Amino acid sequence: MLEVLSVASRPLRLIDALKVAYVRDSHAALSRLRIDHFMRATGAGADELLAPYHDRIRETLVSRLSAETLRDRHRSLATTLAASGAADAQTLAIHYEGAGDHESAGRHFAAAADEAGSALAFEQAANLYRKSLELRPTSGTERFGLLVHLADALANAGRGVQAGEQYLAASTLAEADEAMILQSKAGFNLCAAGDIDAGRAALGGVLDRLGTPLPGTRVRALVSLLWNRVRLWLRGIKFKERSEGELSNEERMRLDVTWSVACGLTMIDTIRGADFQTRNLLLALNTGEPYRVTRALGWEATHAAMDGVSGRRRTRQYLDAADKIAERLKNPHAIGMAMMSRGVAAFFLGDLRESPVPILSHWSDSFDFS
Repeated sequence: MLEVLSVASRPLRLIDALKVAYVRDSHAALSRLRIDHFMRATGAGADELLAPYHDRIRETLVSRLSAETLRDRHRSLATTLAASGAADAQTLAIHYEGAGDHESAGRHFAAAADEAGSALAFEQAANLYRKSLELRPTSGTERFGLLVHLADALANAGRGVQAGEQYLAASTLAEADEAMILQSKAGFNLCAAGDIDAGRAALGGVLDRLGTPLPGTRVRALVSLLWNRVRLWLRGIKFKERSEGELSNEERMRLDVTWSVACGLTMIDTIRGADFQTRNLLLALNTGEPYRVTRALGWEATHAAMDGVSGRRRTRQYLDAADKIAERLKNPHAIGMAMMSRGVAAFFLGDLRESPVPILSHWSDSFDFS
């Protein structure tokens, strides 16, 4: 019984412990372990939780088990806990790995990573996806999916360089259109993390394949920016709404790629970033998908705010339009983008008291900006 509890490494239900340990006189064994302070218990009945009294007991006992016995204990625990449905995916993965069943362990590590990502534990999710890939050298669609999930988790955890590397690895397994989107995500994350050369190379390669290469000089970039802003001024920001399902794959790809390019370049090359941001807004307005319109309007407002007081009217126009659409959509990311854009624009315009972020508003109240 003590071997089972030690190998389990975390509290084990009484009913599961008895199934794994095959103790003849369970009452006497449990009483002896309690009296001698080898085991502690919480709760009552079948759901009573048992664990070694101290980690030193667990570590000492596990270190003295033979490799074969340790595998057997892990195998019994994995089988019993899987049948009972009482264990989480990570616990099952650990026991399957200990039993030498790498196939089952890899699947459960991937499931545990999905759970961690849903709980916003992105660092943990990334580690679990890596573990799954190490144990199960999958190929094709399955490997592609794991690499994309790993890249997303790394990006959400702020590990831009590592995320970019995984997006590029996933792009080698994707179809042409999907590969370009992944490469643009890689470029954005690499630029955001400061690996400018690699990021620019990734973004430039995607744009070349789209037939819209980066302007070769800053003068050309400035001319392109001015031309696109004139087009936006003449067109206005009204649009005919379409659902995402009505967009073609090419429209969706161009929207998402130009968005990644705009965001990635803004941090390292303001003029080219502003140029592609305005291009992205024009594309979004022409296609009419409201989420992408909101996203583009918000980011365009931050660029307009960089012009200072002269851009105040345009900034407010874009922000108000983005807010209205985001509130109607009830899309958390659209609402967050509109809010963040308003905060960034307020910073550039010197209107710190107008920031929608509570912590910044609280901070600004502590100072006299008059």
